[in-house]
Amino acid sequence: MEETQPINGIPTRANFLPFSPPLLGEEEEKEIIDTLRSGWITTGPKTQQFEKDLGAYLGVPNVLTVSSCTAALHLSMVTLNIGPGDEVITTPYTFSSTAHVVLYVGAKPVFADISPDTFNINPNNIESLITDKTKAIITMDYGGHPCDIDPILEIAKKHNLKVVVDAAHSIGSKYKNEKVGNKGDIVCFSFYATKNLATGEGGAMVSMDPELISQARIMAMYGISDARQIWQRYTPKGSWYYDVPFLGYKYNFTDIQASLGIHQLRKLDYFNQRRRENAQVYYEILEKCSNVRLPIERADVYSNFHLFPILLNLESLSIDRGEFIDYLRAENVGVSVLWPPLPNHTLYRELGFNLENYPESEYVFQRIINVPVSPAASVDDIRDAATAILKICNHFSK
Repeated sequence: MEETQPINGIPTRANFLPFSPPLLGEEEEKEIIDTLRSGWITTGPKTQQFEKDLGAYLGVPNVLTVSSCTAALHLSMVTLNIGPGDEVITTPYTFSSTAHVVLYVGAKPVFADISPDTFNINPNNIESLITDKTKAIITMDYGGHPCDIDPILEIAKKHNLKVVVDAAHSIGSKYKNEKVGNKGDIVCFSFYATKNLATGEGGAMVSMDPELISQARIMAMYGISDARQIWQRYTPKGSWYYDVPFLGYKYNFTDIQASLGIHQLRKLDYFNQRRRENAQVYYEILEKCSNVRLPIERADVYSNFHLFPILLNLESLSIDRGEFIDYLRAENVGVSVLWPPLPNHTLYRELGFNLENYPESEYVFQRIINVPVSPAASVDDIRDAATAILKICNHFSK
């Protein structure tokens, strides 16, 4: 296949703008070196410090860091006693882990379609799906825009359901002036390399209920009863003895990851503000372009703009979404599609799900592109990206 060339032969940028690189500095580097020299590279004192700092930032007293957001979501299912025969309502427009964890525990995911403005689960689509088998709802904050959680909590209270928030995208975001983290039975965050707070791999689960986090902490370290102090067995005063009363997992966080997290957390509000500044550049340059629909931020939320999702008006363009992406890359701008809806994947199709039953998710997926908004990109970088989008739209507008 012939490689797509930039329009008019000259790309908007001379060098490639990556989609979502992490922004790491000397502070993280020095902390990593200190950790390596300390000899304590697995779960230890810096992990405890990061958990303490994270709880203070979120305003949530009970925090457990784990190996990934997927691990946090899985532990949520386990600690909430979700199992075979149960049903869990969630969104079809999410990364696979959100529903995978339901399958991990032998339960059945049930999909409620999204709101077309935010791409989050639509509260109005939930209640009709509740049966006597329904035990929980998992929401997801797409792109850092918090879902409309209050009506979902009301539905859950009415039907005695648990609520887990997949906040993989939304650390530092706010819903009705409160940071994401204190609404729902358990809230799960991601610290993957592309996230607003990056530790390479990693995640956390938080709750206002200390018992849930205490139980999850045990399950995250093989089921060892004294999991909070188990690492101290290697210190002069630590005990060698431990018991394993439960079948657990190996989901612990490490001090190497915490070395990054401690400083990434201190910079998080700045990172999120930079993302919002970058987002504003897109709004300024593209607001009058009829070929695209820019993301909507509801009046009652503060988005951290983990993503900047754009919907293409395919009816007014002479190229499809795939071709648009090829041209944008030819202009030296990184781009992604997040995500294929779960019913579009082979696994979920074989489980009987059909994307046609979720028309809003299908509509968004056919048109969405995600463009750079990372704080690692300067305002000039984002101006280039927006200019490239406008260039393509103008060239291929019907």
